[in-house]
Amino acid sequence: MSGADDLGRTPPSRALPGPETPPPFMARLWELSTRDGVDWVALTRNLLGSAIDDTVPHPPRLWNHWCGGKDAFAIDKEFCAYAEHWYPHITAVAAARRTFRARAVQVMLNDLEVDQLLVAGTDLPLFPEVRDEVHQVVEDHAPWARIVYADADPHVMQLARVRLPGDLDEGEAGGHIDAGLEDPGAVLRGAAQALDFTQPVGVLLSTSLDLLDDVQAVHALRALREALAPGSPLAISHLAALTDQGFGALCHSPPGDPAHAERMSGLPRPRTHEGVRALCAGLDLLQPGIVPANRWRPTQRDLAQEPIDLWCAIGQIPTPTATA
Repeated sequence: MSGADDLGRTPPSRALPGPETPPPFMARLWELSTRDGVDWVALTRNLLGSAIDDTVPHPPRLWNHWCGGKDAFAIDKEFCAYAEHWYPHITAVAAARRTFRARAVQVMLNDLEVDQLLVAGTDLPLFPEVRDEVHQVVEDHAPWARIVYADADPHVMQLARVRLPGDLDEGEAGGHIDAGLEDPGAVLRGAAQALDFTQPVGVLLSTSLDLLDDVQAVHALRALREALAPGSPLAISHLAALTDQGFGALCHSPPGDPAHAERMSGLPRPRTHEGVRALCAGLDLLQPGIVPANRWRPTQRDLAQEPIDLWCAIGQIPTPTATA
């Protein structure tokens, strides 16, 4: 994204360095993959080879499949069908993640006037006609804003470099980092090359915290709070851990299939409301606090639905209190 805003501001001439830029033919394959009859999964496997493990379900491919994407392999589809059988609302949870993420970006850009975004945990992008990708929301509301995408998964990041704007073209406002919140220092060092940490940075944590254990999650959030400027908003969505329903029950006690626990390894760790609140310690939560996805600044359509099994919140890093 490039260009000046209404006040004549233009983004600084920063670009995130790195050897990650894919060859032009991959972008062409992405365009071809949107056409009917093209097997994008086969193309992806051929292009990325050993970067892909198609023997176990992979969370980014699962969420992509539940949102109607084309990136799932047979093992992912098998697990998705299993999950949908025991928890039919999982597709609504997947859609709610993306809806909240888009809503959070709008709040950051319009209400909080933050024009730098760090996507810490990158989704496998859907197709161009789906207008809820982060860069699409930015283009609609603040096209001068800068975006950095970060994820440790090589499959996710290779496809992100093809499908998500960043450092593909000279002068693009943003970039891509091969690091996840398991190593928040690496994420922050990479992001600092393209973003100005003396000004607020909006952080999107829509798919990352529920992949971390408690120690990792607390460490990652502390690192973000310590590195980023006061006023920086952190948008969190997190699978809910309910005792008798939802994805939480599916993950913790998969019913009727002794072999299924092994196939669940690496999948999300749902948390209770209290668990998510503990992760938000040290942040000033925007109203309405930590609530189900379709209760966070809801539309009338949201209110007509049952609460969704996904906690969502936006919290800002507070300004330090002056001491006498």
